[in-house]
Amino acid sequence: MRPTLNQPKELRKWIKTSARPRGILVTLSSERDRDNVLSAYKRYNRDNKANQLSSTHIGIQGERCLMYVAEHLSPETKQLHAAARLAARNLSYKYVRDRHTTCITKYDGGGRLDCC
Repeated sequence: MRPTLNQPKELRKWIKTSARPRGILVTLSSERDRDNVLSAYKRYNRDNKANQLSSTHIGIQGERCLMYVAEHLSPETKQLHAAARLAARNLSYKYVRDRHTTCITKYDGGGRLDCC
């Protein structure tokens, strides 16, 4: 089943002189659809390392540009994630993931998980 896209919006450029195209913010109808889209994107790029998802896959003419898909974070969640990344760097943690406003960090060796 195809996910339902609601309200696609073009985002403004933070660096106005950049040659990169504007980002597009797409709201999906459910969290399950969001998780499925993110998972499919990661799976496709992992399985096709030489031909990762790009503008040519969706029919955009011109120079080939890689496409990036990521979850849009609110300003508060961005600050939380940035603080968790900084703490993880200082404590030699390897991974920082965020899920539903919870940051999960994983230690380098022992596999210890902490939530913040």
